[in-house]
Amino acid sequence: MLAMPDQANEAEIRAILDNLQEEIRRHRQALGELGFFTPPDPLRTVRERQWVNSHLPIGWPVMPKGIIPKLIAYAQKITRRLLRWYINPLVDQQNAYNAAVSEALAGIHAQLNQLDVLSSRLTAVENSLRSLAGIKEQINALEQTLANESKIGFERNEALRTHFDEIESRLATHFQEIDTHLTQLQKHADDQDAWMHDLEQRSDHLSRALDVERSTRESQEETTRLRLQRLENWYRRLDIPKNVNSPPVPRDRTADTFDYYLLGARWRNVAQVSARLSDYDDLFLSLLQAGSSLANAPVLDLGAGRGELVEHLAELGLHAYGIDIDADAVSAARDAGRDVRMEEGHAHLASLSDNSLAALVMVQVIEHLDVEPLLDLLRLGHRKLLPGGLLVAETINPTCLWALSNWYLLDPSHKTPLHPEMTRFLLEQVGFGQIEIRYLHPVKPEEQLELPKGEAIAQRNIEQLNRFLYGPQDYAAIARKVGEE
Repeated sequence: MLAMPDQANEAEIRAILDNLQEEIRRHRQALGELGFFTPPDPLRTVRERQWVNSHLPIGWPVMPKGIIPKLIAYAQKITRRLLRWYINPLVDQQNAYNAAVSEALAGIHAQLNQLDVLSSRLTAVENSLRSLAGIKEQINALEQTLANESKIGFERNEALRTHFDEIESRLATHFQEIDTHLTQLQKHADDQDAWMHDLEQRSDHLSRALDVERSTRESQEETTRLRLQRLENWYRRLDIPKNVNSPPVPRDRTADTFDYYLLGARWRNVAQVSARLSDYDDLFLSLLQAGSSLANAPVLDLGAGRGELVEHLAELGLHAYGIDIDADAVSAARDAGRDVRMEEGHAHLASLSDNSLAALVMVQVIEHLDVEPLLDLLRLGHRKLLPGGLLVAETINPTCLWALSNWYLLDPSHKTPLHPEMTRFLLEQVGFGQIEIRYLHPVKPEEQLELPKGEAIAQRNIEQLNRFLYGPQDYAAIARKVGEE
């Protein structure tokens, strides 16, 4: 008979566990001899032996020796086979129980492993907590130290703050005093600037007055000198009778006619003319650098006056001469050794050969002619110039109201105020090319309107008005005779 399931199972399990412990001990001894040790796995042994087999081999677990024991073993085998209908259900029940116990042991083993992991984690957490506790103690100590230092620092800061407040109060007082002194200095500076501005204005006014007085004195001296020179010329031209003790006094022709010579001498004196002699040096020097025909041909100054420009052109290396219809001007030029002849311009040009002049210069001449005579004179001059020859015609700029009112209206012999573009048109009409308008002699800045400061619109308006009123006082129409040399 088999024991009851519960008691039989417990006894069998106990036996299995004892066998497992013994086998583990033997394995430990064996592995120790080999030099290494692997911890045993009891659960694995349980799972390997949890199944009970009802079909045991003959002589299990060891075949007995002898005939009778072996016959008994065979008899037992036959008996077990005959009782299979009874034994198999019990074996199946035992196997089911063993499987349940094995699964339970596996669950317990897994839980134990989890408990080991949790225990390790708890140990790590405890270590971390101990470390945090140490850190907290250090933080508390630092906080205490900082509190002590803050208390000491606060006391020091209070003292420093009080000291700084005193310094700030003193600095505020000093700054207020400095501002007061600066305000006074600024007032003195403004007063000084106003005084300097007034002084500059007075100085400028005085300087302009001196310039006007100097110019007037020079003009008067020039006029006096020319009067004396003209009287000497008249005396030399007189036939003095031999039987008369004193020569006759010549009559001053200026008492009967308008004296254009002295008018020109006053407003175009030697100093003024000399300052403008080099206005066209670049043009005249270009003639010397041109072909041999232009470099060797003469330059005619029509309306040469006292011949200052003729002398200047000769100094540059040009063969220059001049003509004028004023006897006194021609006489003054000859006395100075300048080649100036008393001839009328149209007639003299007509007497010249065509293509014979290198340049024709007319300074302040064309405004004395009406348009038709001027056109004839320009056409005749074009014929007399060599190919590539130069024409320079300077006149008063009527687009400058300052020059129009001060210089053009001053001379009653002026006939036509010529706009620059009108002069260009006349030169084009008679065949000149390469025409250029060169503006000259701007009005001095001190004579112009003063520009306002800080007002863009007003400043632009004043600039436009200055250009209209005080632009260049003169211009020169420069042209060349087109053609090959």
